[in-house]
Amino acid sequence: GGVGTEATVVGVVEFLRMRAEPSTASEEIGRLDLGARVSVFTDELTYDGSDYWWVSVRLPAAGTCGSAAAEFLADGSGRLDQQIPGISFRPPTSGSWTFTDRMSRLDPVEAFLEGAFYTSYLVTVSEDMQIDQLLANQLAEFEEFEYEYPADWNQPATVPGADRAVRVIPVASSSGDIVTDRLLIEVGGHTVEVATSVYIEDFEEAPLEELNAFIDSVVIDRQAFLAAASG
Repeated sequence: GGVGTEATVVGVVEFLRMRAEPSTASEEIGRLDLGARVSVFTDELTYDGSDYWWVSVRLPAAGTCGSAAAEFLADGSGRLDQQIPGISFRPPTSGSWTFTDRMSRLDPVEAFLEGAFYTSYLVTVSEDMQIDQLLANQLAEFEEFEYEYPADWNQPATVPGADRAVRVIPVASSSGDIVTDRLLIEVGGHTVEVATSVYIEDFEEAPLEELNAFIDSVVIDRQAFLAAASG
């Protein structure tokens, strides 16, 4: 009876199997063609502990529900298995990206551009590091490595649903070969860091405009995020 949200089948050759239960050993009850748009219920996203994240899906024709591997379903914030509840964003779509493994819903989302030396985007959540401490750490790094930095090296930013947000100027690593762009967000005692990193020799092939748009697109659904963070 739920409404659900819309997602599209991606990353399969022909079809995505729909299972009675969230397991590859469960009975197949339907097939979703590549490109099919279906209703999904992301609040029921679960990890099976070994192979896949699973999400509840409504079979369009019959109206019955089952489970499908979230890796092969995507919405505006990308693959369903690579999202943190309550945090929406527009990920880069140019190129192919590989992801680090995630085992819980608050684990970092971290993607790396295939074929590049080191180009990545990251969304991570922590409780033990607030914005002021992160800024103090960055300032200490500036001073340790004798960076020349402008007075406005960090600026308040507007992020819907956040208590506070700060955008930090792009900063080169101590070795000078990786540039990192960061957005720091506080939400109810939690800190969300959104960042991109690009190796200097990747600048011609990295989708720089899309990486910038990724940071600018972040929106927090406060209620959904805090519910996941407290659970």
